[in-house]
Amino acid sequence: GGTSGTGEKSLGDLFLESAGPDGIPLSTIGPGDSAIYIFKVTFDESAGNEFQNLNVVFDLKIGIAIAVPAQCQGIEFDLVGGLPIFGTDGNDRINGTRGNDLIFGLEGDDRIFGHGGHDCIIGGEGNDQLRGEVGNDLLFGNEGNDLLIGAVGNDLIFGGDGDDNIRGENGNDQIDGGDGDDKITGGNGNDEIDGGDGNDDISAENGADQVNGGDGDDKINGGAGNDVLIGDSGFDSINGHAGRDTCDGETKNNCEL
Repeated sequence: GGTSGTGEKSLGDLFLESAGPDGIPLSTIGPGDSAIYIFKVTFDESAGNEFQNLNVVFDLKIGIAIAVPAQCQGIEFDLVGGLPIFGTDGNDRINGTRGNDLIFGLEGDDRIFGHGGHDCIIGGEGNDQLRGEVGNDLLFGNEGNDLLIGAVGNDLIFGGDGDDNIRGENGNDQIDGGDGDDKITGGNGNDEIDGGDGNDDISAENGADQVNGGDGDDKINGGAGNDVLIGDSGFDSINGHAGRDTCDGETKNNCEL
């Protein structure tokens, strides 16, 4: 294809969808694709011995607009080919490496395993399953009803929007359920858990845990260990179970220690 006309032309005239029927649509180029375009440039006739200078420069790069979470900025990633690991618009299964991986699931219902290293895994849209495995990992469910498992290590886990199932498992984890009716299990270790907005079901389990139910009618179980349990807003049910627990249930809540 091509664009005809006289005068100065910009990349917008050639490539944007607004260029009209003669424009070259960028939507046909996907990540990792390449394309070659041949342009024919002609001059209007001129009188005399005039010189006409032409300087044509094309430097076009197409990539995926991404943002690395602020919590991951301090990690020195072992990038594959100098790039993060990307999923597709489909339902992907992605395996990380033994190093520190930066993984974007993008769209679809993805299954992502960090394996070794301190990984930063962003699920993106869809109902994703993220598992950090070994290392101090950061998991971001984002949109969708996600399953997030920290496994081994001191992990940071963010559920985001949706009704998520979050398991810290082993290590001193920090868990934020985000918006939605989440089921959160701290596991072994001294965990910090914030249910966020929604009617959450939180089990701190083993360790000296700090739990804040957040907004909503939450069910909070402390488990073994000396826990601090805060219901926050809503009609919450709080049970400390074993250990010397502290309960701040406010006037609307029911505390059993």
